[in-house]
Amino acid sequence: MKVDKLLSVLKNTPMTAEQKQKLESILSHDAIIDQHMQSLKQEAQNWLVQRNMAKSQRNAYESNYTPDSFLMDRRK
Repeated sequence: MKVDKLLSVLKNTPMTAEQKQKLESILSHDAIIDQHMQSLKQEAQNWLVQRNMAKSQRNAYESNYTPDSFLMDRRK
């Protein structure tokens, strides 16, 4: 919504040289910001994979037992 308003203002009023310079300065950091965001995304994805693996391993040990069942153990 705000971007659309900014675009409409730019159509009616051209940018000054100073504004263009500031915009170019901001856009020069775009690749660095994008790279950092991709790194954070990968880190979050790795964490989710590890969490799901731990959850599946934990669930294997926490299986539901019926209360009337017996555990038979043999001694050697």
